[in-house]
Amino acid sequence: MHALRPMVRVNLIGSSLAANINQILFLNYAKTSSFPFRSSMTVPPSPQAARLYLIIAACLWSFGGAFTKILSSEESLFNWTGLASPRIDPLHIAIGRTAACALFLSLFLRRPSLTFHWAMIPTALAFALMNGTYVTAMVWGSAAHAVLLQYTAPFWLVAGSWWLFGDHPKGREVACLLVGVAGVAIIVLGPADWESPSKWEANLLALASGFFFAGVLLGLRYLNRIPPLLLTCFNMGLGTLLLLPLAWSLSFPSLAQTIYLIFFGIFQLGLPYILMAHGLKTIKPTEAGLIALLEPLLNPIWAWMVCPATESVDGYTALGGAVILGSLAFRYLPSFRKGPTSAEPTAPHPIPSESRNSPQP
Repeated sequence: MHALRPMVRVNLIGSSLAANINQILFLNYAKTSSFPFRSSMTVPPSPQAARLYLIIAACLWSFGGAFTKILSSEESLFNWTGLASPRIDPLHIAIGRTAACALFLSLFLRRPSLTFHWAMIPTALAFALMNGTYVTAMVWGSAAHAVLLQYTAPFWLVAGSWWLFGDHPKGREVACLLVGVAGVAIIVLGPADWESPSKWEANLLALASGFFFAGVLLGLRYLNRIPPLLLTCFNMGLGTLLLLPLAWSLSFPSLAQTIYLIFFGIFQLGLPYILMAHGLKTIKPTEAGLIALLEPLLNPIWAWMVCPATESVDGYTALGGAVILGSLAFRYLPSFRKGPTSAEPTAPHPIPSESRNSPQP
């Protein structure tokens, strides 16, 4: 696979969308010069087909909460499968799904795309911390809270971009930041969470995952000349290795749980990457970003269908989630109306860094 070419500014995507690492890695790059399948998928799809690919990708990503609850909750409607027993640690879920995804996507790597930059190490560390805190928050608490509170990443990203790259936030971004913080407060300070220390811990971990996710986005901005498929495999592979020492002393998953984690990683993480990359050959990233917002909207629904006893969404969560997503959509829609088409690449963001000869933001 040839290197994927950057088309849009990473700070545009990062400040507008923060579903999870899956969308961001490919939304930073709009077109590929070749695709790893020998079939009709080497040809750019029609706009209708491309939108369908993106919708399917967002839907597959949205199954993360449901897949996690099947594996971790004895109150799920799929408890008859025995996948929740013996009890599996959240770290094993975080490690298993990313390891499977990394191995799956590595099948599509080509030698010309292999390269290295020192900034890949801290980016992978941020990814490992994001992955571990996010999955743990989903296991310990509500899937809806975990995915919505991870949407605080753009708020941290505004501050990080200002500090590291000198990007002064615009009035619209500041307004969205304040509104988004209000949405987070509505979720975290809801009456139901005051009565449960475990929910507070889960919410704090979800907020931490948003912070670390912003670190991943800043790393991706710095590495925007590295092929995103390589970055994805490196982040997931090294992120897995970094979490292994923490989970080594814990009870290992059963054979059935291991097989499930492999399926989890390939179906819920890996396959959507391929669909998103193909859809972006035709659809511009700004429209893809709006389609990707299906992920946090559907994630709580699937989790509730799998585990209705613990995953009901109360009014405070629904209101807070609507405020957060609404603030992001408000920031995003103007770009969608005025953004370039996928056939009109724009220049990468100016680079205030050390050398123009190395991968840079």
